[in-house]
Amino acid sequence: VLSLYWMKEFPVKHAIYLGIFHSVSAFCTAGFSLFPDNLSAYRDSIVINVIIGILCIGGSVGFFVLYDVYKFFFGKAREYETPKKLLVHTKLVLIMLPILIITGAFLIYLSEWNTPLPSFKDRILTSTFQAITASTTTGFNTLDTGTVKTLGLATMIMLMYIGASPGGTGGGVKTTTFGLLISSIISVISMKDELILFNRRISARTKDKAFAICTIALLLIALDVLILSVTEKASFMEIVFETVSAFGTVGLSTGITPTLSVTGKIVLVITMLIGRVGPLAIGFSIRGKCKVVPIKYPEGGILVG
Repeated sequence: VLSLYWMKEFPVKHAIYLGIFHSVSAFCTAGFSLFPDNLSAYRDSIVINVIIGILCIGGSVGFFVLYDVYKFFFGKAREYETPKKLLVHTKLVLIMLPILIITGAFLIYLSEWNTPLPSFKDRILTSTFQAITASTTTGFNTLDTGTVKTLGLATMIMLMYIGASPGGTGGGVKTTTFGLLISSIISVISMKDELILFNRRISARTKDKAFAICTIALLLIALDVLILSVTEKASFMEIVFETVSAFGTVGLSTGITPTLSVTGKIVLVITMLIGRVGPLAIGFSIRGKCKVVPIKYPEGGILVG
């Protein structure tokens, strides 16, 4: 589809090359573009926005979700099997993703209300595309990120921090992790003994992992921001944006990347590595095998909150 679209502007061979390159770049949430201004020249193109957006979402939701959805709609259930149902993981992903994209698009739209875009359609397309590219950690842009106002930058920071879904090609703490975190908080406030999602009990270990991942990510980002605040000559918002973009392996920038010091670049490179592999996975690899405690200690009480 992309190749056919670009055949109007470029020779056939080049159009096919552009189509293949941008399709792979979108599905793998790489965000690399062969155009000097990324995809800004096509901010008003429904074809580019829709096709690239679908590919970004397809790559970010994870292969588990893609296979589960495929099996649900096209798989044949055997006689002895229970009726086909989506996994709890799939349901959580499919609920979190539209919530994040719609909320993000709305906030970015509000932020860029006074932006001199030609029409209402352009504003809707641009806001939605930026929300998708931030939440899927792809990194394409149809808007100059350096000109985005504070509300828009803060929204994109939050979306990049949450990121894509497990088993996909994106980064971030993942949608399911954040979804479990919010659900756990609601469960605690509601004074419930267990976390129940879609009529299924979620284990305490899974909840602990979600809290650990989100906390480690926040601590890492805070440490990076403190270091870059010393080494770089940039505003606080620009530093936070750059750091979260690195952790989520997004690739978006407000424009300060070329001016970063050697120390700043090294810090961000390490952050990108940790963000891609996963802070918990790195922690497990350093910690080694889990040792079973031979005794059980009495419970201790600590006041919190």
